[in-house]
Amino acid sequence: MPYTCKFCGQEFCAEHRLPENHSCPGLSDYKAKLRSQGKIMDPKNGSVGSEPSLVDKYLPFLSYFKGNVALLLLGLIFIAYVVQIVLRGIDPLLEVSVFFLGPDFVERPWSILSSMFAHGNEFHLFVNAIVLFFFGPELERRVGSRRLIEVYLVAGIVGGLAHVLFMDSYVVGASGAIFGVFGALTMLAPNMRIFLVVIPMKLWVATVIFVVLNVAMIGQGPIASLAHLGGLGIGLLYGLLFKNDGDQKPKSDLLRGGRKRY
Repeated sequence: MPYTCKFCGQEFCAEHRLPENHSCPGLSDYKAKLRSQGKIMDPKNGSVGSEPSLVDKYLPFLSYFKGNVALLLLGLIFIAYVVQIVLRGIDPLLEVSVFFLGPDFVERPWSILSSMFAHGNEFHLFVNAIVLFFFGPELERRVGSRRLIEVYLVAGIVGGLAHVLFMDSYVVGASGAIFGVFGALTMLAPNMRIFLVVIPMKLWVATVIFVVLNVAMIGQGPIASLAHLGGLGIGLLYGLLFKNDGDQKPKSDLLRGGRKRY
């Protein structure tokens, strides 16, 4: 019984029916076409898939963070704090120069980014890490990794600059960026049930409480209230945009946090 090759259209016996057994010219052309489209064919079963990126090929461990960018941000926060400790041991002024955002940010532009991954002390780090661990992955599930990164960075930048421009003092911490994540999620899931310490409440209620507290504490003590409010405002705006474009994945109003499960 003859077999027709789907690549070159010629007929062959059972022994030579496979394209690799009759030097099929059509197979080579087909593979070349796939490569031009960034795709490859599995030689075992003939299935077609995307060609692995350079990152997947040479840094496969980074695939762990696909869909888990929130945890990558969390890891960067801990790494930054370790670097802070090292620099502090060498020279405290070196830590300030690298991580602290201040009125002289034009002379140290890197501090606009580095400051949103650094923290003043272990308690500051712990609180922000807990909030990012629970709210970051939830926002990422709804709007995707790219948008999470965008919210985090823009909220962090605006929040930090709001503080140094209006308060004329130095600031450090991921709070502005994390408040941005919090604000975006508030717009997308205002009725999500969370626990503020041990008190259950809806997410929008917690947001109102945070706004009132931060407005009351502007200029009081070491709390960078303007950074919090600036980041939150950016997050609310992003959340409104995400909600209006309708391009977010529907999820329940149950806060889960943690790593994405496949």
